Amino acid sequence: MACTALFAEFLGSPLLMENEPKAMRKQVVKAMLQRTEDSNIHVRGRALHGLRNAVTEFPDKVRKKRDKILESFVRAVCECCDPRTVLEAMEGLCWMLRDPKAPLKAHVAVPLALQARTFFEDETSGLRRASMELFGHLSKFVSKKSSLFGAEVEKSMGTLLIHLQDGDPQVAQVSAAEGS
Repeated sequence: MACTALFAEFLGSPLLMENEPKAMRKQVVKAMLQRTEDSNIHVRGRALHGLRNAVTEFPDKVRKKRDKILESFVRAVCECCDPRTVLEAMEGLCWMLRDPKAPLKAHVAVPLALQARTFFEDETSGLRRASMELFGHLSKFVSKKSSLFGAEVEKSMGTLLIHLQDGDPQVAQVSAAEGS
C-alpha cells in the first residue's frame, strides 16, 4: 500500500497523469483518495494537492470520482488544522463548485460556509482569499429562503467590505466579487 501511495503521489503530477492509461489514472485517484484519510497532515496535504491538480487539470478524467473527491475536500476544510491542507481543500472546492451541477447539498453547504467564514480574518492571505471565494460559491447551493445562511451573509458583509482594502490585491478582488 505504501508503494502504491508513493507511486500515486509521483503520478499526481498533471504532466504524468495526462499520459497515463485510464486504468492507471483510476488507481492513482483511488490511492490519493485513500491518503486524504491519513492521520499524518503532510500525507493528507500532498494527497489533497494531487486531487486538486487532477480536478483542475483533468476534470473530465476524474468525473466518476467527483462525489468522493468533493467529500474529501469538505472533510479537510472542516476537520484539518493545517493551514496548507485547508487551503488546498478550499481551492479544490472552489474549482469544483464552479460547476452548478456539483453534487453539493444545502445541508453540507451551510456548515461549510460557517467554517469558511472562520478564515476571513486569517493571517495567511491565501486562506483569506480562498475562504471568501468558497463562501461566495456556496451561496449558489443554498436556497434563498434559508434564514440561517442569509444571517451568515449579513454577518459577513462588514468583513467583506473591510477586506476591499486588504493589503493583498487578490483578497481585495475576491472580497469585491463576493460582496456584491
